[in-house]
Amino acid sequence: MFPDASLTIAAQPDKPLSPAQRKFNQLVRKIELARAELQAWETHAPLFAQAYAHRVQPLQKDVAQCKRQLSSVRFIWRRQAAMPMLMRVSEGSWVSTI
Repeated sequence: MFPDASLTIAAQPDKPLSPAQRKFNQLVRKIELARAELQAWETHAPLFAQAYAHRVQPLQKDVAQCKRQLSSVRFIWRRQAAMPMLMRVSEGSWVSTI
């Protein structure tokens, strides 16, 4: 993917590297490290995706199902809590259900 040749500037025996050349070499090293890290991610990404599909997705489905069940229970509970203790029997008269 990338050439193996390093682009660093070598110091001459009679002339040290300038600050700009040292900075260039430092940036080249950073790029090389970032490329190696990217290669590692690209190598492990399929393994991560496989583990995610086998472990996390089924758990997410279970969580979604539990949330739906909880929502149904809450709806029923709220309906029951909202029911009045008195029921209207006829116009203007109330009778206790207890």
